[in-house]
Amino acid sequence: MERQRELEENIKETRMRLRRRETQRENLKGITEELAVAQRFLSTADSLSQAEVVRAMEALNEEILQLTSIAADKVQVEKRQLPPDSERAKLRSQIPEWVLGPAFTDEVTLRKLDDVLAIQIGWQAIIVSQCSGLIHSWNFEDENISEDMDTMYKRIWSQNDQAVAGTWRSLTLGSTNDPSTKTWGDEAWITIKEMTALPVLCGYISDEESYRELVKMFFQRITPLLDKCLKFRRTVREGITSMEIRPYFIESGKPHNPLLANLEYEDAKEDQLQEKKGIVACSLSMGLYSVRTSRAAEGKVSRIRNVVLKPKVILQETLKEIITT
Repeated sequence: MERQRELEENIKETRMRLRRRETQRENLKGITEELAVAQRFLSTADSLSQAEVVRAMEALNEEILQLTSIAADKVQVEKRQLPPDSERAKLRSQIPEWVLGPAFTDEVTLRKLDDVLAIQIGWQAIIVSQCSGLIHSWNFEDENISEDMDTMYKRIWSQNDQAVAGTWRSLTLGSTNDPSTKTWGDEAWITIKEMTALPVLCGYISDEESYRELVKMFFQRITPLLDKCLKFRRTVREGITSMEIRPYFIESGKPHNPLLANLEYEDAKEDQLQEKKGIVACSLSMGLYSVRTSRAAEGKVSRIRNVVLKPKVILQETLKEIITT
C-alpha cells in the first residue's frame, strides 16, 4: 500500500509538471504573437545604460573576490594529507574540467602549497562559472522548460527585429517567478560541493570538523551572492532590450586571447602582456559581451558582437610560478 501511494504521488506530481509546462508554452506563444503584431510600435529604449551594466558586473566580481579571500582564512596549508586515489578521482570529477581542468589541477594538486592563494584562485573560477550559468538561465525550477524557452528565444531572435526579441525576453523574464527556497538551496549546494572538493582534493581539509566548518561558512555567504546574481540577471535581461548583453568567462585549458581576456598576476608591462601567450589555468572574474542585431534591406539578419568587459584570467605558467616561488 505504501509503495502504491508513493507511485500515485509521483504520477500526480508528473502530471502537474506537464500541465505547468504546457501552460508556460501557451503563455510564451501568446506573448510572441502579440509582439509580432506590435513590432512597429515597439521602442528599444533601455532602462539602464551599458556603463551601469559594467559597473554592476564589476561589483559582482568584487563580491566574488572578497568571499574567496574570507574563505581562504579557513584553510591551513601547513599540514597535508592527500585522500586515497579512489577518492581523489571522485573529488576531481565533482569540478567540471572547463572550470578547473588539468591546466589548473595538475599544478595545484601535485605540489605542496606554501599559502592558500592557489586555492582561492580555484574558488574564484568555480563561483564565476556558477554565477555565469545562473545569469544565463531562463527557468530554475524545470530544466526542460528552460531549454524550451531558450530554443524559442533563439528562433524569435533569428526571425524578428531586436525590438521584438528584446521585448519578448524582457516580458518573459518579468513573468517568471523567482526560484523556490528548495531550488535556491540546491543551487547553493552545487557550488559548495565544488568549492569544498578543491581543498580536500589537495589534502588541506582532511578531518570532518574542518570540512563542516568550511561548509557552514560557505552556506552563510554563497546564497547571498547567488541572490545578487539573480538581481543582476533580472536587471540586465529585463532592462536592456536594444541588444544582448551576456556574461562569459574563459574555459580552463583554452589558449589565451588578449582580445577576450586580461591577464592577472603578471609583472610585465601592458604592451608586453598583449603579446604574451599561454594556456589559461582558469578565469578569475566574469566578462561581458554585447550582440547587436540589424536587418538589411534584403531581409538578412546581421549580428555584431563586441566585448564590453574582459574577464581576468591566470595562465598555467603564471600559476606554476606562484606556487613554486
